[in-house]
Amino acid sequence: MALQRLNLSGGSYDARAVSVAAQRCLNLYGEPVPVEEGEPVRFAYYLTPGLRKIAQMTGAIRCLYQTTQGDLIVVAGSQVSRLYKDGALTSIGTISPGSTPVRMSDNGTCRFIVDGSSGNGWFCSMPSSPGSSKGSTTTFSYSVNSATRSGS
Repeated sequence: MALQRLNLSGGSYDARAVSVAAQRCLNLYGEPVPVEEGEPVRFAYYLTPGLRKIAQMTGAIRCLYQTTQGDLIVVAGSQVSRLYKDGALTSIGTISPGSTPVRMSDNGTCRFIVDGSSGNGWFCSMPSSPGSSKGSTTTFSYSVNSATRSGS
């Protein structure tokens, strides 16, 4: 069976609306092919330097989150860590193990972590300045009408 030719013309874009198709091109540089050449494709794509491994973690990456202070927080498996530019990791705490996506949000003083499980989440106090040490994660449980804290 012959491979089907795909014409990947146009630029890379991320549309804000989920109803619109979005395309993202990583580590490829698109060079237009002049129409006069009569080639069946409009662009030639070349590999370019780009993403590289900076840290080794165990478990599936469940979330990468940049805090309002600019720190990068990563959840891999059950481990919550701060990732520094040089690849060093500082453990913040643990959450329930799994491979499902995790969501984070912060308000500048507290960071909240949820994993989609029913009625559970975690919070962690944030430092007074970026890059400072962080507290440990604490489990909280909640109901639809109110939030209650249960220590962990």
